[in-house]
Amino acid sequence: MLRRKNIIITLALCVAVLVSTINVVQPSYAKAKKSNTAARVMQSLQSKKINKITIMKNGKRVKITNPYRIKTIQRTLKRSKFVRRKKFDGLKGWIYTVTAQKKNGKSVKITIIDDTLIRIHGKVYKVKKLDLKKVKYCYHHGNITPILQNNSIKSMTVQFHDQTIEITEPEKVERAKKCFQDNKFQRIRNDGAKGWIYRINAKDKDGKSVQEITLISETRLLIDQRLYEGKKVDLDSLDELFGINRYE
Repeated sequence: MLRRKNIIITLALCVAVLVSTINVVQPSYAKAKKSNTAARVMQSLQSKKINKITIMKNGKRVKITNPYRIKTIQRTLKRSKFVRRKKFDGLKGWIYTVTAQKKNGKSVKITIIDDTLIRIHGKVYKVKKLDLKKVKYCYHHGNITPILQNNSIKSMTVQFHDQTIEITEPEKVERAKKCFQDNKFQRIRNDGAKGWIYRINAKDKDGKSVQEITLISETRLLIDQRLYEGKKVDLDSLDELFGINRYE
């Protein structure tokens, strides 16, 4: 009888210790999880699976699907350090809200209060100064794709039918870039258009590809099978620059 009583007491003590341990560990875990919320949200924002970003300002939403602009926003908002600022939780004003969405429909959202304060899930954090000019540019020109405007472009390989032309002279490279400089190409639905005029592979000083485009008409081109449309490109200037007679 005494032995059975000791066993019961021992089991009761074990249960008490276990419950006590759970009560201590659970709040600690919850607190740690809570403190990592900002880091997890910002990490999700950097995902390669993000295919759409919506920026809102003054009630107006702009949806951005342009891969170049998505990367720009991701780089601009990339931060690894967050300092909690409870005293600013009640702030009502803000400049932008940025909502990033993945292909599976899941999304993350941050609110930019100013260039050093962001709000995530209702809590305010201080971060390293943000370049809001880039966010503003993406807001106004989010779906405009720059064509052959990267400063690292030093040469071009141009294909016309079975002819291949190498453009390496700096002056000619700049002339080719100017043909696309003020154009505002925007992505449109690919209607399966076939045929092309020029294929241009722009490269950096090491010969690595920076941007490849396929010019299919005066106003349309392809990048990675995505169709873009803009103002008319001066094909006569390109013909002269490349030394091509397309009418022979």
